[in-house]
Amino acid sequence: MPLFDKVSLIGRGSAGVYGVTANGDFNSKFVVDSTPFQGRVSDDGSRTGYRLGAEAGLRYVVNSSTWLSLTSSVNYLSEVPTAILPRGDSDRAAHIAFDDLLDWRTGVRLTFATNGSR
Repeated sequence: MPLFDKVSLIGRGSAGVYGVTANGDFNSKFVVDSTPFQGRVSDDGSRTGYRLGAEAGLRYVVNSSTWLSLTSSVNYLSEVPTAILPRGDSDRAAHIAFDDLLDWRTGVRLTFATNGSR
């Protein structure tokens, strides 16, 4: 959407579905009073997740084949795998968990077009 002679408001939205499989092997070895202790745990899991995204910003036209954009975006991803490690004796053993992720970004982009179109 044009705002001024060379400045436009830009934006886009996105969505998608994905499948994710994660696996982890957790190993530890330590020595207490010359006695070695070793542990190993394996875990895996699969999920179907989705992604929602939005981006907005301003675009400045430098010339017919170059423009500069300042944008900010947010992405939400569901079912992102992560490793959970125990912190104490009463905690569950190391395992794979799935959680949500929110990603915010702001940046500057310089774009060159080879055919002179915007």
